[in-house]
Amino acid sequence: MHALLSIVGLALLSGLAQAAPASQPQGNNNNNKGGGPRVGIAVSDKTSSDLEALVGEGSKVDWYYTWELNDSPVIRKANPNAEFLPQVGPQDVIAGDNPTLAGGVAEKLRDLQKSGSKRLLCFNEPDEDVGNGGTGMAPKLAAKYYKSVIVPLKKEGWQISHPVVTGSPRGLGWLQEFAKECGADCPTDFVSVHWYGIFGGLENWVKQLDGFYHSSSKGPKLWFTELGVPKAGVEGQGTPAENADFLTQARQLFQNKNFVEAYAWFGVNRENHSNAWTGSGTSLFNNAGQLSKLGKMLKLGTSA
Repeated sequence: MHALLSIVGLALLSGLAQAAPASQPQGNNNNNKGGGPRVGIAVSDKTSSDLEALVGEGSKVDWYYTWELNDSPVIRKANPNAEFLPQVGPQDVIAGDNPTLAGGVAEKLRDLQKSGSKRLLCFNEPDEDVGNGGTGMAPKLAAKYYKSVIVPLKKEGWQISHPVVTGSPRGLGWLQEFAKECGADCPTDFVSVHWYGIFGGLENWVKQLDGFYHSSSKGPKLWFTELGVPKAGVEGQGTPAENADFLTQARQLFQNKNFVEAYAWFGVNRENHSNAWTGSGTSLFNNAGQLSKLGKMLKLGTSA
């Protein structure tokens, strides 16, 4: 989901059907540091002063991303040690037989490295239509771009992730097709994915990703870069209380899985700035710009 526009579908709200792994992607095993998964946020409004309360003194939040190459000046000032993860999109690639980065993107990435960025995301929700916030990329095209544009950035010192899929059943299918198209030519240092729905579905999604990527102890770490329980048209779902319980359960699950390295919450906005799909129950701020109960939980690492 880019910013506030995705409809992943009600299939997210139930457990995912098991699927057999395709050919296995290559990866590196980066050990977690600091005693548990890193806490992050998905930031749609980079200039909101509300962010200061979330990432300032005492905050567990130590990384963030914005779905693009531009970081947040507010976070940079409030917490200069927070790591920014830029994300390359199709618009940053010049297409052709041998795709390459668009003009100025390579220089932008070098500047971000100098500012402390180490990890790179790419191609937001390629399994989702553009109209719903995804990039709508076929696995074959994404593999072509990934091999030509993203993989060479490893030589520049970047840690790279496979394209960031949704948590829907088609997300796993997309990754399987992507692996077939890549063969052994699409190494990854970590894997970023999304999840929207109830906790039982998240457990199953983690199990599927574990089975797909971790046939050996050297599989890549997982980063959940969007999380939340959306309203999604279901009566009584996606309330603040349900999201608080979900965050508590998700954090416990991730802490017990040494292959989950980090997670980020979606809902870094005020309640009255929420979209109809997520509802206000995922919001980290109330309408006055103060941290909600959920926002305080995320910031301080506390439970519901």
